[in-house]
Amino acid sequence: MTLTLVVPTHDKLTYLRATLASLAHRIGEAPGAEVVVVDDGCSDGTTEHLAALAARHAWLRTVRTPHVGLAGARNAGAQAARGTHVLFVDDDVVPGPGCLAALDAHVARTPRAVHIGRLRNVRIGAVPALLDAAAATSFAGFPALDAHTEYHSMYDAARVLFAEAPNGSTPAAWWAVVTGGNLCIPRAALAAAGGFDTSFQHWGPEDADLCYRLFLAGVPARFHDDCPLFHLDHPRDARAIHVAMMRNATLLYKRHGKPPELLAYLRFFNGMMSLREFDATVAERHGLAAMPVRDFHVTMRDVTRQEHVIAWGRA
Repeated sequence: MTLTLVVPTHDKLTYLRATLASLAHRIGEAPGAEVVVVDDGCSDGTTEHLAALAARHAWLRTVRTPHVGLAGARNAGAQAARGTHVLFVDDDVVPGPGCLAALDAHVARTPRAVHIGRLRNVRIGAVPALLDAAAATSFAGFPALDAHTEYHSMYDAARVLFAEAPNGSTPAAWWAVVTGGNLCIPRAALAAAGGFDTSFQHWGPEDADLCYRLFLAGVPARFHDDCPLFHLDHPRDARAIHVAMMRNATLLYKRHGKPPELLAYLRFFNGMMSLREFDATVAERHGLAAMPVRDFHVTMRDVTRQEHVIAWGRA
C-alpha cells in the first residue's frame, strides 16, 4: 500500500510554502509516498516555486489545470496519482509529527476503508508568526502547533462521532463529518465513485457529496486520533461563503433525489439536530446500527458570520 498526497492550490503561495515545508519534513514517514501538487491556474509565483522544488525533490510532482476549482483540481491530482490510496491535503493544512507514519500503518491494516485524521484549527492571529517560522526552519524543530489551536465544531465532529463506536465499526453518518482537506481514500474506490462533483463550486459540500456516494457503495470509514493535521486559518469572505453554502447544500439535496438523510444533514449543519440524532436517522434509514454518540451540535459561525445556513426551503 502506498500513499499519494494530493495538494490543490490557487494563488495561496504563502500558505502552500508551509504545507510543502511540512511535507518535506514528514514524507519519509510513509515509505514510497509521493506528493502531487495541482497548480490550479496560479499567477502568484506558485508555478515557479513548484518547478524549483520539483527539480530538487523526487517525491514531488506537479500538475497544472486552468483554474477549474477545488473539486476539479482534486480530481486532476487523483488521476495523476500512482499510489494505491489518495490523501487529499489542502494548501493550508500541515500534517503533524507521526501523522503519515500512523496513516500508512492504518491503511495497511484496513485498505478498503476511508481514513480520516484529526484536524484542528490554528487560530488566525497565530498564523503569520508560524508561517515565518516555517519559512525559516522548514519545519525542523517547528514550534508545537497544539498550543495555537482553537475549538472548531465542524473539525471536531468526526472525533466525537467515532469516539464511542465499537472497534472496527463505522458510524452511519461518517460521510457528513469529513473535510476534503483531510481525507484518505482508496484510489480504486475513488475512481468507482466518479471522484468529486465539479458542480460544487467555491465552498462545500463537495467532500460530503463524494463520501455519501462512497457510503452508499458500502465503503467503510475509520477515524484516527493519532494522525494529527492542523488547518492554518486565514481571512474569509463570510458573505460569499454563506451564499455558496446555500447554493451547494440545495444542490446536494436535489442531486440525490431529496432522501430523508440529506434533509437530516441540512438540519444537523443548521444546528437543529444533534450528531446523535443525525447518526440515528441515517442508521435507521439504511438498516444500520446507531452508535453511542454524545450530545453535540455544530454551528456555522465557525466558517461564516451566520449561526445557521437555511437551504432546504429552496430545494
